[in-house]
Amino acid sequence: MNVDSFASLARALCAAAPFGSRSVDEFWRAHRARTDAVASAFDRAALGGAHAASVGQAFVAGYRGALQRMFSGLDREAATLCVTEATGAHPRAIRTSLSPRAEGGWLLDGAKRWASVGEGPVTLLVLARVGDHPDGRPSLRVARVPSDRAGVTLEPMPATPFVPDVVHASVSFESVSLQPEELLDGDGYARFVKPFRTVEDTHVFGALLGYLVATGRGAGWPSTAISSLFSALASLRSIAHDEPSDPCVHLALAGAIEHAQAVIASLEPHWPQVEEPRRAGWERDRLLLGVASKARAERAVAAARALGLRE
Repeated sequence: MNVDSFASLARALCAAAPFGSRSVDEFWRAHRARTDAVASAFDRAALGGAHAASVGQAFVAGYRGALQRMFSGLDREAATLCVTEATGAHPRAIRTSLSPRAEGGWLLDGAKRWASVGEGPVTLLVLARVGDHPDGRPSLRVARVPSDRAGVTLEPMPATPFVPDVVHASVSFESVSLQPEELLDGDGYARFVKPFRTVEDTHVFGALLGYLVATGRGAGWPSTAISSLFSALASLRSIAHDEPSDPCVHLALAGAIEHAQAVIASLEPHWPQVEEPRRAGWERDRLLLGVASKARAERAVAAARALGLRE
């Protein structure tokens, strides 16, 4: 599949059909094979949405696409970012720790929650504390850990009210041995976790819009509906490769998501044309659109302030 422009992406979305996979893992394997030659993580996410049989599968395409955009060297494998703990996700709430071994390397101990793991092996990108800065701030790194490494235990968490096909887990680490190269360079929070929120929003919304293009094509929605979805996709795609920490990107993303939300709301009259269970699944899973909305609003306010704009 050759996708090198928005026009070629739009044509591919119009030609796409759901894989019909029964599980998220089956979907992911088929999606990875189908889009292996597509260079852009955003384009792969949008195409994954178009090939998805559920909103949950579309979310996985967007989320894992965002991880591939943010973390180099994943080779498009299944991965998940492990940040949240029982005490929260703020840097000062991180208790999972990395301690140096006398013979070299590190030991990882602690526990995480709400890791989107799926059903098979997955690469865990774990935010952990290696000590404290002189001012008391935690010093954090991201470790890359295979889920089948000795000392790693995954326990499925209860299904969420929406996208229940996405498996979340609590993960515990007990003296997990890591090689020096399995720690990523740079501050784990500032370099990876904080900007990932921007990248995740961009790619997940791109995947959901791809899902809606395929839905509309299959149900015979009018061209005006598809053109509105294209417009929202083009807006997101235009900023997907920019620096995710830039306040200009944050402000542009806020406007792009607001536009996407308005387009999605305008599609309501067309949903009766969509067959069950896709229509029922959308009614249940559309709550995903509101996840992290407070954080997005705060990010936009901070961006406006940084640019000297009136809030």
